[in-house]
Amino acid sequence: MRQTIDSLQVQRGNPGLKPYKKCRVALTYEYKKGLFYGNLTGGYDYQPKAIMEEKFWEGDKIVQTWNNQKNWQRIDGRATVRVVPIKDIVQFSATGGVNHYMGNGHHYSHTYTNWYTEMDVTATCKNFMVALGLQTNWNWFFCETV
Repeated sequence: MRQTIDSLQVQRGNPGLKPYKKCRVALTYEYKKGLFYGNLTGGYDYQPKAIMEEKFWEGDKIVQTWNNQKNWQRIDGRATVRVVPIKDIVQFSATGGVNHYMGNGHHYSHTYTNWYTEMDVTATCKNFMVALGLQTNWNWFFCETV
C-alpha cells in the first residue's frame, strides 16, 4: 500500500516485517544516611533486528517505509541526590542524566546523545502537599526519529 504525504514524499507499508526482541540490563546503587539519599543508575538496551523506519529515493519521490534493521541500542545513566532538611515536611531532589542512542540500519547509522536534568521541591503539612518541579527536555531517539 502506498500513501502520498505531499508532492515529494510517499509512505509504503511492509508486510514482510518480523517480530524482534528487546533486551535491557540495568544496575542501581542507592545510599541513604540520615536526611541524605543518593542513587546511581546505569543501563543498556539492545534490540536486534528492530523494526525501524527507512527512507530512500524512488524516481522523484522520497519513500518512507519500515524494515527489520540491524539493531538499536541505548546506554543511559543518571544520578539523583535528595535532601530532607526538615524531616517529613520539606524535600529537595535533583537528578542529572544522559541517554546515548545508536541506531544501525541497513543503509544508515545514527548516534545521538541527550543530557537532561530534573529538580523538585516538595513541602507537606498535615493533609496538604505543594510540589514544584523543573525538567529539561528528554528526547527519545529511535532509528531516524527524535
